Amino acid sequence: MEKLRNKIITVHSKISSVHQQLTRNDKGATMIEYALVVAGVVAVAVVFFGAAGGGGTLTNALRNTLNNVVSNL
Repeated sequence: MEKLRNKIITVHSKISSVHQQLTRNDKGATMIEYALVVAGVVAVAVVFFGAAGGGGTLTNALRNTLNNVVSNL
């Protein structure tokens, strides 16, 4: 019974060591994940609002709506 207990403790110790090594290097991965999220938000903003001059989907929709309102006044 003592041998089994010692083996379990040894395995637990090794698993804990590997877990600590893997979680120690999470900062770089987290920064990359945030960068990907920001890139995705920028891509969606470019699609909706258009590049530097405007003209994206949302910009055109707002422009058309406002032009319709003005023309109906």
